[in-house]
Amino acid sequence: DVSGYIVPDAPATATDDCDITLDPTGDNDQAQIINALVDNDLTDKTLCLDVGTWDMGGTVGITDDPGLTLKGIGDSPDQVVLDYADEDGNCRGLKGISAGVDNVTIENLWVKNTCENGIEQRNVDGSVFRKVMVSWDDRCERPNPPANCDAVCNADTPCVDERLTCTTELEGGIEGVCVGNMTLNGAYGVYPTDCSNTLVEYSQVQGASDAGIYVGKCTGGSVENNIVYENVAGLEVENCVGVDASNNTAFDNVGGLFALQQDISGD
Repeated sequence: DVSGYIVPDAPATATDDCDITLDPTGDNDQAQIINALVDNDLTDKTLCLDVGTWDMGGTVGITDDPGLTLKGIGDSPDQVVLDYADEDGNCRGLKGISAGVDNVTIENLWVKNTCENGIEQRNVDGSVFRKVMVSWDDRCERPNPPANCDAVCNADTPCVDERLTCTTELEGGIEGVCVGNMTLNGAYGVYPTDCSNTLVEYSQVQGASDAGIYVGKCTGGSVENNIVYENVAGLEVENCVGVDASNNTAFDNVGGLFALQQDISGD
């Protein structure tokens, strides 16, 4: 059952170390998160998000507070939901959460339906992704779905709505059905890149149009105890040095686990 958080043996998240705690209102919630980041010095401090669904109209950028921890304080990540879809099921903004300073921890929350990457940390040292979920709802299961979900499709009757794709190639007379077009989802779920000493653990990613968890051009780090499913690439470690990936589970991806290294010899 992948309707919720299923990573086994995940450690409990502390709830008694919050410097600021915010509550979801269901209306323009990203604004209060951004205001808390802008109005306070949160260097080496903890900003907590309480249980509920957060209405997210755009990216939460972390640009000034090294050592910040941004975390949900529910019993599991699926109790603190940052949903970037509008009332029609369309994504809003670009990335979900984007950090560009050192030693930022993102923990115990669920980022859904972003237009681009779910959670990104770029050009930093000490990035931590712990107990995070990133996923994209099927467009046929969102509010106001396309009219032709589950309709028969073939070479003569394609799925006209770009939000839909046919389950079979449109050739050879084979029939399929129209389902949600996964290629419209964000490319990456969890995305540390150009980093050092990154940690991705006890996280769960579904539905990325490229890689669920992608670690690229990083030196040192650990990617452990994660679950990736229904992505194009499940877990990808590319052009890295000294990154250990172990005890991860991948299923129902186009490709499960990728370890890639570009030839840098110059030959």
